Amino acid sequence: MRKIFFSLLVLAALLKVQAQGIAPIGVYEGKDKILGMTRLGYLEINMDEPLVPDFSQQFVKGQNHKFMFLPDNYQKKPSTHFRGQKATGFVKFQNRMLLVNSEVCKLSNPSEGDNCWTLDWENEMGQKGKCTLYAPTDSTLLFIGLGSFDKSIGPDSLMFALNKKMTSSAGKQPYFTRKPRPQGDEGTDNSPETSNSSGVSKPSSELPDYIPAILRTYKPSVPPTLTVPTSNSGYIKGEWIGKLDNGSVMSIKLNSTAKSISYYGHKYYGLIKMNGPTFIEEGVIAVKKIGDAMYGLYTRPLSTDVQAIHYSVVACYMKNILFFPTSATPAKTVMGRPAPKPVSMYCMPPLPHFMPMCSTGKEVKNFPLNFYQKGYCKNREGEAVLCHGIIFTSFNMGSRTDEDIILEAYPDIHGVDKKNVKIKYKCGRTENVYTAVLVYNPQKTEYKVTQVKMVKSESEYPDINDCYLQDGIIKCVGLLQVEIEYKR
Repeated sequence: MRKIFFSLLVLAALLKVQAQGIAPIGVYEGKDKILGMTRLGYLEINMDEPLVPDFSQQFVKGQNHKFMFLPDNYQKKPSTHFRGQKATGFVKFQNRMLLVNSEVCKLSNPSEGDNCWTLDWENEMGQKGKCTLYAPTDSTLLFIGLGSFDKSIGPDSLMFALNKKMTSSAGKQPYFTRKPRPQGDEGTDNSPETSNSSGVSKPSSELPDYIPAILRTYKPSVPPTLTVPTSNSGYIKGEWIGKLDNGSVMSIKLNSTAKSISYYGHKYYGLIKMNGPTFIEEGVIAVKKIGDAMYGLYTRPLSTDVQAIHYSVVACYMKNILFFPTSATPAKTVMGRPAPKPVSMYCMPPLPHFMPMCSTGKEVKNFPLNFYQKGYCKNREGEAVLCHGIIFTSFNMGSRTDEDIILEAYPDIHGVDKKNVKIKYKCGRTENVYTAVLVYNPQKTEYKVTQVKMVKSESEYPDINDCYLQDGIIKCVGLLQVEIEYKR
């Protein structure tokens, strides 16, 4: 589904993520093709209870089976490594090019987060890690960080669709019976998203009131023939970030004067990417000036076999831009759903102090933070963790270090001062979970950690003083240089 750029963009805006509502339960299948490689996936999962049996208890060796997308022989040789075990789920992933590579993973210890779930995975070789599960719609799922394969050939962002026929066979598969859920969850009031005591506003994709009416109502037109210009016209250079209400973060980077951006072995004038419940990767292959501070972008999907050209428009307003996707090709369907009309997005230059390189002292190494979107960071065990960054602190006179993993971050990008960040983080030493407000001091280029509250304790005798980050100082030792330039 990565092939359908604009359809996925709109799904993020118009379909609500289900993580805060109904937990995924059932049989899911996935199939796509990228860079000449076919990716296949089969998943059985029950996020309510760890009742799902391993594949050796369900599929008979040597027999074919009927699937929705997958070939009949996909489970002809079911894995026996987890024989007799039950878990939150089991998933089999396979990539096919010249060779066929397969991996079976057991899923366990689900933890509900902000529009997603975090799970532990273990493969047949005993390798372990953590992955994140998203639900873009009520019948689709995708993983990030699942399995041991390299990201370029692994199951990241492979869209799994619900197999309703197999899931509804409750008599044969009672482990897919949904457990009654309580009306309210404990600790909801402590969520950084629902608490506004700090005065930190949550980012929104809505257009601000001060945007001129002519831009608010602008409807981009598509050229009669989508022919890529042989040369660029106009001049635009910069970097912008926008955020949808479902948490998806879009980043746009442009330089119309040179193909200065390398990606997957190709050169582009810019990149359009979205991470979160929706994943988009487009390379800008041409830029054309179409009006006063307005530019048409010709883009092509990255990392796929799709060669179709997409067209969108950016309109510059002061240092910010409005991004307008268009439907340049006939409407397609996504997992059986009609493709809705595109929507516009308001994007701003990233504030440097929301993407800093930081330090808490000479005893520990410098570390990057990104309060706009999550990425993979390695903890001290070398495991990749999906987070906004890891804060390293020292204690015992600098003889030992601690790590605090930022699980959620809400930068005050729409506030008056644009200085505060409300975070939710986990202490690597105690596993306790806290919320705090980071207050930025532009004169000293540093954050002060304030309003620390414990929201979950794994300690036998919980103590707020177990958090060494409390009332601490995080210095910004390197700030992003952002340049925005364009010609009318």
